[in-house]
Amino acid sequence: MTLLSSAAESLYWTGRYLERAEGTARILATHTALFMDLPRSAGLTWAPLLAITGTSDQFDELYPAPDEDHVVEFLATDGANSGSVVRSLEQARFNARVTRAIVPRDAYEIINDVHRDAAERAFEAVPRRSRLAWLSYVIDRCRAFIGVIDGSMPRDPAWSFLRLGRHLERADLTSRVLDVRAGALIEAEGAGPGGPSGELDPEELQAFADLQWIEVLRSVEAHQAYRRKVHSAVGGREVLAFLLQDRLLPRSVLHCMEQVSSSLAPLRHPDELVERCTQIQRYVAHARLEVLERDGLREWVDDLQVLLGQLHDEIGAAYFHAPVVAPTAHDDA
Repeated sequence: MTLLSSAAESLYWTGRYLERAEGTARILATHTALFMDLPRSAGLTWAPLLAITGTSDQFDELYPAPDEDHVVEFLATDGANSGSVVRSLEQARFNARVTRAIVPRDAYEIINDVHRDAAERAFEAVPRRSRLAWLSYVIDRCRAFIGVIDGSMPRDPAWSFLRLGRHLERADLTSRVLDVRAGALIEAEGAGPGGPSGELDPEELQAFADLQWIEVLRSVEAHQAYRRKVHSAVGGREVLAFLLQDRLLPRSVLHCMEQVSSSLAPLRHPDELVERCTQIQRYVAHARLEVLERDGLREWVDDLQVLLGQLHDEIGAAYFHAPVVAPTAHDDA
């Protein structure tokens, strides 16, 4: 199969935007659940969600304060935010429509339906009484899309580009969650939450920290898997190791990068792409967790983000600005 570079780019972005919509919806859902479970004295705020999505500056231009309703509206439904759930679904639908002859019909209909329904019911995204149902619907339909793709799409270059975008987006989001949520927890260890810590006794402080580590895991759908593997109380170093280096966890950074590499394997690719993927995998696999847990996580993740950005740029240069993308000779055999 020969795939036009424009189609390859649309498939790549379909994978990225759908993963972004699902990931943002899950972050909002897990934070909402935690916010409702904790007392006001815990001092939990909504600004970290803006930091995770890298939209703090844009939010400040549009809203007076990062309170619950404003942050949820901005991240869920605001058309001015290109990374909101609704806008991400819109972009996924646009890119999938360009490749309707390639994407399975059932998969395209899922994207079309979830975009339409989420936009028409956008008024349900902010109120607490309806928010979780709205977010869960988006998450479930994004999962359904992946199920159709994995169950019915030929393992050809088109499938590889969808998978490539999806896993690079996953790696990016997991690293951002660790940077903001885990980084703040590590910095605050022993000092209590960001709120008025004097209102909480030591046991409450520890319980608060434990719940936040659980939120980190749930933000990337990893809590149950963590409990199966780590038979002890949730802890910072264990969570870092799990979300960075576990090769079997679907949203760990290392697993995602291995999936990126395997997605590139059947495609014609320059050596630089393989070298970049290998560089990132080694960077993650060889991370010194005791150092990251102590004081180096934010700087380490910043460097990882640079590497992921370079890989994204190199993928674009290799495939999306070239005339065609074709399978390797091995694929033709």
